[in-house]
Amino acid sequence: MNILELGALLATILSFGILYYLDNRKHLHFGLLILVGTLLGIIVGVIFKNNYTYAVAFGTIYVHAIFALVIPMLFFSIVSSITNLAKTASVKSIGLKSVFFLLLNNFTASLMALAAAFTFKLGSGFSFHELGEYTPREVPNFLDTIIHLFPNNLAQSAVNGEVVPIVLFAVLVAIAYNQIRKEHEEVHIFKQFMDAGNQVLGQAISILIDFTPYAVMSLFVRAVGRANLTDLLPLLTILLVSYALCALQLFGVESALIVL
Repeated sequence: MNILELGALLATILSFGILYYLDNRKHLHFGLLILVGTLLGIIVGVIFKNNYTYAVAFGTIYVHAIFALVIPMLFFSIVSSITNLAKTASVKSIGLKSVFFLLLNNFTASLMALAAAFTFKLGSGFSFHELGEYTPREVPNFLDTIIHLFPNNLAQSAVNGEVVPIVLFAVLVAIAYNQIRKEHEEVHIFKQFMDAGNQVLGQAISILIDFTPYAVMSLFVRAVGRANLTDLLPLLTILLVSYALCALQLFGVESALIVL
């Protein structure tokens, strides 16, 4: 560890102390904490440049932990949700409405992103260097894509982070439970297990989310440290526009969809 690596590590730890103070003593809003973490990460990255090996370790651990919880959380939450819906509403009706509003939500977000990109000319001025030894990825045809949504090895899909097969399997399991839960009381323990697992994993996600400002700070040290400052200036506009669009989507579009 050279002196600059050590300096970046100490600066990162000091930044964590500032974030902790603002969170636990000043009770700063979570969104503002992320903005402060972003600013601190930019400052440390500019000062120490490419010496981020140890500073970025915190953010890398955070990302690994989130990815590790995604698949089990997805499975437990879907099974628990669908088996709960069977008590009060039609799963089919709720499912179709959920898919419709999800697609509508994504559609409006895509339109706003495209409009902002063309209006503000996002990315203009960014230096792009084409890779010399890049091999284009072969895109499977439509039929193969549909077939791969139903793999013969669910564990492999989980390892590869393939979400759709997990979702389909979870839906199948939940529907199977709903069909036999009245005639076979012994399966109720399965429902209790899924609900308990959903709560525990949800709490685990909540614990990790609390560390988001620290992870953002750590990851920005690397993002800024390995790039030229002149290359990052065009990205500053993208960052600001992204935050503005997220706020518009959350408080404008999604609020309107909830009213609808």
